[in-house]
Amino acid sequence: VKAGPVKTTKAKKKIGVARSPKNDRKLKIRELQFKFDASAAARVPMKTVVRFKPESGSANGISIITQCSVDRLERLVAMASMWKGPIVCVLYAGAVGYNATSEEVASVVEKAYSTHSMVKESYPECALDLQVVVETEPPLEQAETMVEDWVRAYPINRLRNVALNAARTTHVFN
Repeated sequence: VKAGPVKTTKAKKKIGVARSPKNDRKLKIRELQFKFDASAAARVPMKTVVRFKPESGSANGISIITQCSVDRLERLVAMASMWKGPIVCVLYAGAVGYNATSEEVASVVEKAYSTHSMVKESYPECALDLQVVVETEPPLEQAETMVEDWVRAYPINRLRNVALNAARTTHVFN
């Protein structure tokens, strides 16, 4: 067997990120996220309106932790139909005084109750722990310093953290 000449390739030097509207948008989002994380908006309090706990549960095992809004409750039910263990879900009802009235929050609580009852009855091997939370309005002096583009962003990480704190098992799946 004859060996041919060895080819070497030079790594291409990356000069910079090409400017495009998509890259500009990504950079702007990162900048706003950084500002938001350092702002008072990241500390707007979450308040648990109601919590529907399972009747029993073991500290051993694995919990699924998740979050959702009311329009995703069907997916929660589908998850409960396939998981034989604890699920901790934080259901976001909005920001009281901004995008959620007390009547809308009451409607979310009713839907949460019916979903929890249906899962409990239809899938008894799934222990669903369902919390309904709202954001409360920050004090006025904090509201004035918030970054406008991120003030009312869906608080996915904060909701996941609430679910993580509510988990009663030794391990979680996120």
